[in-house]
Amino acid sequence: MDLRIWDVIDVLVFAYLIYIVYRLTKGTVAFNIIIGVILFLLVFVVVRELNMRMLQSLLGGVASIGVLALIIIFQPEIRRFLLLLGNTTLKGRLKFLDKFFGQAVSETTEKTNQVIQEIISALRQLSRDKTGALIVLTKKEENALVDTGKIVDARLSRELIENLFYKNAPLHDGATIIRHDKILAARCILPISSNSNIPPSLGLRHRAAVGASEASGVLVIVVSEQNGQLSYASDGKLYNNVTFDELKMKMNKFYTSL
Repeated sequence: MDLRIWDVIDVLVFAYLIYIVYRLTKGTVAFNIIIGVILFLLVFVVVRELNMRMLQSLLGGVASIGVLALIIIFQPEIRRFLLLLGNTTLKGRLKFLDKFFGQAVSETTEKTNQVIQEIISALRQLSRDKTGALIVLTKKEENALVDTGKIVDARLSRELIENLFYKNAPLHDGATIIRHDKILAARCILPISSNSNIPPSLGLRHRAAVGASEASGVLVIVVSEQNGQLSYASDGKLYNNVTFDELKMKMNKFYTSL
């Protein structure tokens, strides 16, 4: 049998897709479901090869219904896959244009630095006071998240962030959504992650942070009201007990990435 270059490419692309699926589902309930689906397919192949007609008919019926069920179950993972694919493709195109025209593509501006400094200053005070906080940084509209809370649509400032999360403030529960230099909304409800790798000692704020980062390309910052520690969630992963310098580096990377 002749081995063509397209056969090699076919195998490499398939392996890469498998890797992406593994990366997106590792540590989640979805990963266990995938293992179950693989075992189901193995049983189905064995039944078909042994020509066990009744079982083949039964499993075939389950499989036809299961395709739709899997689309519903894996909706968050499919969304993350498409976001990852689109984001990677966009980065590749812009890097190509960057090399072609010989110009640096950079979004790091003085305005961005001021935004980061205002947020960091607010977080320092919230951490000192052990005031719980949940902040979502986004570069898109994120209407699905904004619509769950109260519209603020105000210019970002350290004082406003602190006031929003003040314990007796009417909007302190839930998440605050920030886009560039605007606070879009407060008291927003975030999706809760089912990731089994999140330590049981962490509360709903941390699970909500991971859940939001799984569903969309946002950066979510958490201040613990128990000890004032900082955490952030990105791409479905939680980074716990980080320093202000680490968080500032992550925010710079978030705002300057495409």
